[in-house]
Amino acid sequence: MRRPARPARGRIVMQWREAAKRMAEAASAALAGSTRALRDGLLWLLPFLLLAAMLSFFSALFDFLDLWPQQARLLHRLGDVLGELLPYAMSGSIGAMLAIRHHLPRPPVAFVCVALLGLVSAGIGNDHDEASALALALGLFTPLVGVPLMAFFHRRRWTRLAHADVAGANVVETVNLVLPALFAALVVLALAVLLKRADPVSGLQTLLPAVADGGALGGGLAYAALNSLSWFLGVHGYYLLQPLLSALNEAGASAGVVVNEAFLGAYVFIGGSGATWSLLIALLLGGDRHHRTIALVALPTALFNVNELLLFGLPIILNPRLFLPFLAVPLMNLLVAAAATGAGLVPAVSAHLPLNAPVLVNAWLVSGGEPAAVLVQLLNVALGCALYLPAVRALRRRRTAEEGYFAPLDTTFNRRQEEVCLLLDDPISEAVRVQNEQSRVGRELERLSVGEFMLHYQPIVDPASGRTLCCEALLRVGMPDGGLESPAAFLPWFERAGLLREVDLWVARAASRQLDAWAEQGLHMQVEVNLTVDTLADEDAVTELAELVARHHGALALEVTEQALSADPENVAAALRTLRRAGARIYIDDFGTGHSSLSYLHLFEVDAIKIDRSFVLALDGAAGQRVFSGLLALARQLGLDVVVEGVETAAQLEFVGRHGTVAVQGWYYSRPLAPVALEDYLRTGA
Repeated sequence: MRRPARPARGRIVMQWREAAKRMAEAASAALAGSTRALRDGLLWLLPFLLLAAMLSFFSALFDFLDLWPQQARLLHRLGDVLGELLPYAMSGSIGAMLAIRHHLPRPPVAFVCVALLGLVSAGIGNDHDEASALALALGLFTPLVGVPLMAFFHRRRWTRLAHADVAGANVVETVNLVLPALFAALVVLALAVLLKRADPVSGLQTLLPAVADGGALGGGLAYAALNSLSWFLGVHGYYLLQPLLSALNEAGASAGVVVNEAFLGAYVFIGGSGATWSLLIALLLGGDRHHRTIALVALPTALFNVNELLLFGLPIILNPRLFLPFLAVPLMNLLVAAAATGAGLVPAVSAHLPLNAPVLVNAWLVSGGEPAAVLVQLLNVALGCALYLPAVRALRRRRTAEEGYFAPLDTTFNRRQEEVCLLLDDPISEAVRVQNEQSRVGRELERLSVGEFMLHYQPIVDPASGRTLCCEALLRVGMPDGGLESPAAFLPWFERAGLLREVDLWVARAASRQLDAWAEQGLHMQVEVNLTVDTLADEDAVTELAELVARHHGALALEVTEQALSADPENVAAALRTLRRAGARIYIDDFGTGHSSLSYLHLFEVDAIKIDRSFVLALDGAAGQRVFSGLLALARQLGLDVVVEGVETAAQLEFVGRHGTVAVQGWYYSRPLAPVALEDYLRTGA
């Protein structure tokens, strides 16, 4: 008997390549998810950072002006307290975002991450500078390691201490996290022990003073490079590099150049680590609205070389797109200032100032009142801005490309999902039917949570000229298998969970961001978004929508279904009046499908109707044509514009076009498109 033939070598190679490709894709997805969690977690810290930055700003200001020394010391102490709490806040916020990704309960995971950081910090070392140097890095990496470990153990059946029929869902989730948290803590603590034995901080700090022996310029370049690298990794550069800074302060001049703390603060770290005054200006010149807002908020504290708002709010930490200029600008600043000093254009530093002495003033003081020193500082800011600008523009392009996308069910949705589960959770006992319904809703929401929520835009066209008049924003969910789910598949589950208001606001905010992105490209387009009665009946939601409409000067239009009009006529009418006063055009969507549209129509201030696709499908018959013509005649008598939905064939378009001025929406012109695809459609006109 012949042996089975071995697989061909080429087939084996292809299988290995496919396996490697799948592993690479999985690793890339995991890395992207962790990066997103890191970014969103750091974004949560902005209020905390703003408070800490204000304390630093006023304490430095009082010190510099020699005002209220007692109050200045109090502000210093308060700032130190917040600085010590920052790693714990960071660990909890990043842990909560990672919990969303791994389908774990957020509050318990956040508290476990805080506890893990406390245990790890206690075991790392007693030396203050060493602990301070590693605190931020540990705050970053403890949740990045601990939460995936908790998720790994949580998926193992033998770690589950409670079952769904024992207590409510929230109790079960929390109890079932006990063993995974314990095992994750053991692994993280073992890694901490290994880190303690390796003692990288002490080893590095022992070698640092020797770097200064190579001369002031070489030591300064080493300090600038290591400072940027350490901050990029989340390690506090000031504490880590303290031995090298002390050696530079004690060293003498080298080739007529003195590189010490005063020199570095005045000429190198202008605005803080990475010379972020240059980055601030680059953000104001080349960033989008989000970047400019962060830059303006960070501006006052950057006057005193305090830049945590940029480090964490932009962020710079672990952001590869900003790493090269963050590293290169301080090195360039040092070389320019050293060249100016060596050439005698500015005197060597003659005063000792801390790194947080105010910008411009510090250059004046360290040079003994030499105006040329201030000019050198300004030159460095300008050159640094030129280096940062390409990276900032790349960031803006990246954000523009992602404007139509959401993180997987962002924090608003997840918070509301948790509230719904908490309110519906009854550990005493409920009817089996209600319990089953709740479980089904929960399963569907969990299924959707792995998807990528996005907006697609369908053009609305003038058939007479072929010109695109506006577009409708339509919510879609991209699933991991490559499929795309329409609202009909998922909106009923949101409705059962009481989340339609959040969905409406979510879509409106995303459409607003897309309008901003298009406006920066010189593309001006009206976008229509759909609203439900839940949103129109909520005063806070209507106020926010009115603000969005007013900000875009009417470019954000609103669609309301007949069902919403008839569900709560009084509140809906008041809401529509508010939105029209803000500048919104109001469309009645799916017109003609409701049972009481004509009886309610006179109550509402609207601008246009959208005739439902069902009437277009009926145009093949004479009765359908008469009904369609009657709807158009009614709209003209009421002075309303008309959009005809669902036009897919040339025959349908030809019949619609006979009835005068109407706009058309349907696959005859285009299916709903992603933002970039819509831009191409508008450019090509097809």
